[in-house]
Amino acid sequence: MSYKHDYFISYAQEDNADGFVGEFVERLVKNSDLETLLGAKPRVFFDQEAAGGADDWESAVRAGIDASRRLLVFLSPNYFKSERCAAEFARWLESDERRALPDSGITPILIADVPGLFDDGTVDVPQALLDRFPNWVSELRKRQISGDFDLRDGAASIDAALAALCRAGRDDAGSRESASAAQEDGSSPDDDEKNDADVADDSSQTSENYEKAVEKIEELFEENPDEIDQARVLNARYMKTADRAKAEGKLEDAKERYEKALEGFEKIIERTPDDIQALSDLGDVYYKLGFLSDAEGDSKQAKEYFEKALEIRKKIVEQTQDDLEALSDLSSTYNDLGFLSVAEGDRKQAREYYEKALEGFEKIVERTPDDIQALSDLSATYYNLLKL
Repeated sequence: MSYKHDYFISYAQEDNADGFVGEFVERLVKNSDLETLLGAKPRVFFDQEAAGGADDWESAVRAGIDASRRLLVFLSPNYFKSERCAAEFARWLESDERRALPDSGITPILIADVPGLFDDGTVDVPQALLDRFPNWVSELRKRQISGDFDLRDGAASIDAALAALCRAGRDDAGSRESASAAQEDGSSPDDDEKNDADVADDSSQTSENYEKAVEKIEELFEENPDEIDQARVLNARYMKTADRAKAEGKLEDAKERYEKALEGFEKIIERTPDDIQALSDLGDVYYKLGFLSDAEGDSKQAKEYFEKALEIRKKIVEQTQDDLEALSDLSSTYNDLGFLSVAEGDRKQAREYYEKALEGFEKIVERTPDDIQALSDLSATYYNLLKL
């Protein structure tokens, strides 16, 4: 699956009355280590509006959950009184792929004392919510909170939490692949659970599981080359193994995997040219290849890849004019091309790219004025223009 968001923020509205959750998100988006790991600024679904009707939640927040890679849960007494938080958690666990992971892709963050949560006591939850979500508390109890995610002391602890998120991110994709390989082998996902100390020792085993998962899917695809869904799964595996290789500094391995994914997505689009998701995936591959080439010092090749990503993302925006994520991806690509143009000494071209990026981010902020990531991107683009 190609995710639109790296993190989904699940929190009680009351806990952001002092702006604490908003500050966490702002610093998350600006974290340079996470940007390096992800190849771009962290994409965060952070809804700051009070929940509207059921239809509003279904169309916006629920879609955001389904398109997010990891769930950050901000635990407090207010959290356990929020119907919306309970519904978000339940929706997250509806995915069999997520449940197969050792931690289900969930990171609990403690921001206030919750009596009874981790001592088998009674958590203060309205009876109506307990009736609707009977497993809410018990599922959360399975996930102990590490010291890095104890933010009861306030903003001073945020940097440690972000560093821990970065460490977890390096192994996140590998955990998904390990779970897939284990299921195909007939073993239980619980057999692969490891604590933080085990992860470093077992990195070679994780890489081996990566390869096993890919090899098995390749075999299935060779037997059924016309299966589009199988092709999607294989391409997703190529992308994840490439992301992991890149995070480990194995740039040649990453490039090989990205190129295989590129070939696969191009074949899908040949057969289904109006497949927006396949187009989006193809744009993502070109974009990541651009970052990879830039990291290798090949700015010419990087620019070619970014330009291809740009054309694809322009097409997506034309076809999905209400998709603000697609517009954000397009605007970010303009920004990156602006950086490369500056490096080449072509300030005129850089200005054109930055102005296009500015236009996109302004549209996003106009429609979602409290979107911290969009505001950050808009501010960065203004700054880039001022430097010219």
